[in-house]
Amino acid sequence: MKVADVTLSWNCPPDAVGVQVFVVNNGVTQEYAYGPDVMQMQITMEASTSCQFRVVTFDAEGNFDQGGVYSFTLNDLNRPQPATDLRHEVGDVREESGR
Repeated sequence: MKVADVTLSWNCPPDAVGVQVFVVNNGVTQEYAYGPDVMQMQITMEASTSCQFRVVTFDAEGNFDQGGVYSFTLNDLNRPQPATDLRHEVGDVREESGR
């Protein structure tokens, strides 16, 4: 059976004091807690299996927010791997009158 080490990564907002990472790897769910300075982790995956992960950020007041769920499937590990690091970034947040 072929396996691969896979790095999961994310960016934390400046006001985050901690994160919880939920990983579903080949149907098995695991939860991890990190400080805001940790923005990646590594897992081992079998060929032709799927993974989903989501990151919940927390601020000092206990407020939290969840980013999207990132899902991917490894191929048989004999072919080239697909493009990675697809992401988005939220810019300035402001209120506008009349909306």
